[in-house]
Amino acid sequence: QGEILWKLQSAECKKDLDSRNLRLFDNKPTFVTYVSAAPGAPSEREVRIIFWGVTAEEGEGICDAVPTFQKNWRGKVSCVRAIPGQ
Repeated sequence: QGEILWKLQSAECKKDLDSRNLRLFDNKPTFVTYVSAAPGAPSEREVRIIFWGVTAEEGEGICDAVPTFQKNWRGKVSCVRAIPGQ
């Protein structure tokens, strides 16, 4: 399996989310693959990392990388796969 390289295109934090994105904080499958990270230390916040425009294979690579994310995070880190065809 080839190495997956990611490049951050943009990052933003929002105080309020629209209903479409609020579903991400229920850790439910939705229109994109994303990583969910719960706080496990006072310095950690509830986080979602969304990956836009990735193929199904790239999405699997993201999920395969969760143990790497977990090494640097005390709270639980998990991958929520996109609903096919969404």
